[in-house]
Amino acid sequence: MEKPWAEVGILSLIQGTARLDRFEKPYVYLSDGGHFENLAVYELVQRRCRYIVVCDGGADPDYTFEDLGNLIRKVRIDFGYRIEIDHSSLRKATAKHNSTWHCAVGQIHYEDVHKNEIPGTLIYIKPSLSGDEPGDVLQYARANSAFPQEPTIDQFFSESQFESYRALGQHIAESVFAEADDDLKRAMRDTNNAVADPNLPVESAHERHQRLCRVLFSSLSRRWFAMPAEYEDRFAATTENYTDLQKALAKDDRLKKLSEDLYPELRPGKVGAAPIDGAAAVNAPTPKPETASKNADTRPRPIPSNSIPFCSWSKQWKRHGSVSTWTPTSRIRSIAAGSMSSFAGRGRTPSAETGRSFDPNSRNASSPSAKTTAHG
Repeated sequence: MEKPWAEVGILSLIQGTARLDRFEKPYVYLSDGGHFENLAVYELVQRRCRYIVVCDGGADPDYTFEDLGNLIRKVRIDFGYRIEIDHSSLRKATAKHNSTWHCAVGQIHYEDVHKNEIPGTLIYIKPSLSGDEPGDVLQYARANSAFPQEPTIDQFFSESQFESYRALGQHIAESVFAEADDDLKRAMRDTNNAVADPNLPVESAHERHQRLCRVLFSSLSRRWFAMPAEYEDRFAATTENYTDLQKALAKDDRLKKLSEDLYPELRPGKVGAAPIDGAAAVNAPTPKPETASKNADTRPRPIPSNSIPFCSWSKQWKRHGSVSTWTPTSRIRSIAAGSMSSFAGRGRTPSAETGRSFDPNSRNASSPSAKTTAHG
């Protein structure tokens, strides 16, 4: 007579918890691994996977990162690998403040044991609110303070609850991978162009897959670097100083030549010229009423969509760097570039794979395929 399923299940649970179960036995207890390692990354690290994406869906209302800490601890004890990851951008500063980012990027140091091994890349994603989520998600969060870290014991979601988690997950995925996806698409276009060029060496499908994986994960590592503690304060101060500079350029006649060097499209006769590389018209002088009717070139112009309030810092510095002649602007640019490089260097991170500067298009070092794991 066969044993009741309940008795078999309890026995298998005890054996599984004590790691006494074996495949040759007639019954095996299958679980999500929560009683051992809740992120399902342990086995992937044991296989020395180069790229791992994990979504931590465990309830963690205080953002203590218990499951991540458990993974790091077990991997170091059992395999000798260090996992280095800075998740401070995922923490909530206070109960009322959002997280800065939705993910963190870490390195798995396989080379601690295997000397010639390249470090692995761990993309750690956690349900969090950064304040730029869709309106319905933010409304649900205001009405339910535990969201998105509600207890997982609740398996019966209402329609609004289910949709809020689904929409948040979509938003997080798009936010984390958007820029890396653009880089990947560019690399794929370059690949297609290279295939048509008979002068370039033929790339196998396996080499192509490896190279595109490097492009994707190197892009993620560059985008989601560990932000220095003083980054936000310095960024805000630098932005305020830059805004003051633009106001001075707009109002002080003594800086007219400098303003024309920076923004040549504002020179007389250049009205209507297309701005270049994020040009801004915010410093355009407002015409006096008595001269506006006489000189149409001085009439106010709308601020373009790529003006200073709308374009990125990188476009601004690229624009200023396009001034080729040795003008007073060039001298200021040289000084400013040096100070900004010093500041930007604090946020620079090494390659996700080598710890050195990394060329995503280089073809070197084979690697296992990227592995993705999600924990719900």
